[in-house]
Amino acid sequence: QANALQNFESKLKNMEEEDARRQKDYEEMQRLANEGVARVRSEMTQTVVDSEERYRTQIDKLESDLTTERERKAQLETQVQQLLDNAASLMSAPTKVRREAKPKKLRQAEGQADILAGA
Repeated sequence: QANALQNFESKLKNMEEEDARRQKDYEEMQRLANEGVARVRSEMTQTVVDSEERYRTQIDKLESDLTTERERKAQLETQVQQLLDNAASLMSAPTKVRREAKPKKLRQAEGQADILAGA
């Protein structure tokens, strides 16, 4: 019986040591998992911040472009209105017929002196 008791005590000691090793391994795995979660969370947060910054920059540029295009639209509308006003005033004014001057007939010149004298 003493031998059996000693055998049980030896097995108990071995089991307690194995339990301590497993507990230590579990704590190490838990620490690594927590570090992994923290790292992933940090990376995801950085990705979100980077994306938000990029999108904010794009939104600012688009808003600037929109403002520029609205200003151009207003200028073009003003120009169109001026053209319409000018066209309306031309339509209401009596039309005058202008005669175009007849182009000069070219004559044949010989030599540089004649060509220069004709110019």
